[in-house]
Amino acid sequence: MSDTKTRADLAGLTATECAKACNIERCVISGRAFCLHPKKTPMPPALADKADVQIAYVEACEMLVVKRLAS
Repeated sequence: MSDTKTRADLAGLTATECAKACNIERCVISGRAFCLHPKKTPMPPALADKADVQIAYVEACEMLVVKRLAS
C-alpha cells in the first residue's frame, strides 16, 4: 500500500465528494477535465497505460477503502 498521506492533492476526498483541489478544468486523479473519482467512474481503457493516472487512482481507492472499478 502506498503512503496516501503524502498526497496533498487528494485532501478532502470522501466517498461522495471530490478532492478539494479538483475543479471543472482538472480532476487531480485523471489530470484532465473529467472526474475519475473511484466511487463515481471506472478507469477508462484510454488511460489504462498512463502511470500517473493509475497511481493517483489506486491511491484514491486506498484512501476510500474501495476496490478499483473495472473499465
